[in-house]
Amino acid sequence: MNKVYNKGWYWYDPVGYDKTDPPVGVERGVLARGDRVQVKNQYGCPVANTMGHCHIESEAGELLGLIHVNSLTKFPKSIKGVE
Repeated sequence: MNKVYNKGWYWYDPVGYDKTDPPVGVERGVLARGDRVQVKNQYGCPVANTMGHCHIESEAGELLGLIHVNSLTKFPKSIKGVE
């Protein structure tokens, strides 16, 4: 199981769990495979990696839902023109 970090940037690539029960962002049409997302610890919710899940937000700061950590791939810092 992957370990993700609060405020870290990742690519969303859903695994089986998130394909069968997609997060809210997919249902609203604002989250798709390959999108860049940020892990965020939400107030009053379990922190990232608890039972293998975490909350994610879009680049605009919109909450996209609760997903399995294996659906995230680390966003490399070496890509030019990003951040």
